[in-house]
Amino acid sequence: MLFRRELRQIAALAVLLDTSACYAESALRLGEIRAYLIWEQSGSMSKNVAGARQPIIAIDKRLGTSLQVRIDASIEGVSPPLTSFELRMVIHRDGNTIFDQTFSDYFIKPRVIRATIVEHKCGDLNVEVSMGSQRRAAALSFWCGD
Repeated sequence: MLFRRELRQIAALAVLLDTSACYAESALRLGEIRAYLIWEQSGSMSKNVAGARQPIIAIDKRLGTSLQVRIDASIEGVSPPLTSFELRMVIHRDGNTIFDQTFSDYFIKPRVIRATIVEHKCGDLNVEVSMGSQRRAAALSFWCGD
């Protein structure tokens, strides 16, 4: 008799944990992809260029040249405290994968940002970000002059 009660409690706990995981995934959403040029001479960053007209001009008379870009992906929402998540970011340049990382962490605030810095080399980057069944993509084209 005692064994059956414990078995039911374990089954109930398993259902509860499975339900909270589903709730957490549905409560969290993948935010926008953002990109910031890093200016070589000063190390300062531009405004978000992910939604800018293409190609992105990566040379400036005052700021100099940019050969690197910081790519951000955000997770947003309201979830139970310490909900775990996995965010995967993949970046391609000229058909080659130059960055592929899965960030595993705990969601503890209304927004969590994961970022990386890569060299754009005045060419095209394709950024793909995923979390569970959610996907985002951005195509970035950089121009540094002739």
